Amino acid sequence: NQNIGDKMKMTVIIPYTATNDSLRLEAFNNLIKCIEAQKSKEYELIIVEDLRGKSQSNFPGFSKKQGSISKLITVNDPQRRPFNKSWIINIGVKAAIYHNVFVIDADVLFGNTYFERILDFAQIHPMFFHGYNWIVLLPGRDNPITRVSPHQYISSTGGTWFANKNFYFNQLGGMNENYFGYGCEDGDMWSRASYLLNGIPEMNYPLTHQYHHWHEANGANPLNPDRAKLLNYTKNHTKEVIEKLKQIKLGNSNFPTLINIGI
Repeated sequence: NQNIGDKMKMTVIIPYTATNDSLRLEAFNNLIKCIEAQKSKEYELIIVEDLRGKSQSNFPGFSKKQGSISKLITVNDPQRRPFNKSWIINIGVKAAIYHNVFVIDADVLFGNTYFERILDFAQIHPMFFHGYNWIVLLPGRDNPITRVSPHQYISSTGGTWFANKNFYFNQLGGMNENYFGYGCEDGDMWSRASYLLNGIPEMNYPLTHQYHHWHEANGANPLNPDRAKLLNYTKNHTKEVIEKLKQIKLGNSNFPTLINIGI
């Protein structure tokens, strides 16, 4: 059960991994400035970083800031497989001290009242919701102009999302850690959440996306067909995947935990 006092607080989780593109780290630093500028200070901040075989974090010296408890969690996959965003998000949710968790991709921006609006919207939709319904795509290598699109028209549907921790693990099944590399892991979770909630609520807000990993100069990864097959399986066997995810212990900081499915 959730304590009444926790309803106005949340754990903010940012998944991150290093790349060779300096713009990625610049985007992350801009996001941290956004968070520190928030009028609402009722949050715990957790950064979960996949070191990708390195021995040292990109963010040494994280400490308590403005009354929040900041944590830096670093992990290394012993098999050195590609980045697994689902794995490190599950680790962050598992480590959260609050029942409300808010996951933010490391390349977005928002106004200084955003957290207040998220917590207000959570009073109406306490289980799970998207933190935006429009996305502003800033100019990048893939496109020289600013683009504004409704959320449902964007194939990459990460951004920000809110969840109740109990719902996340005990009903939704958490994020599916079978995904390595780029793409589809968010869609896997959305399909399961939509199945359980009969659609996913979206907060009326234009989120800004400042970094695009979609151009060859960024070293963008093409979508692995195996990941698309995995997502398609979840869409067609949603209940089965939910039950299998609920039966295992996700968020193991030593290695990703996989489920067996029929593909």
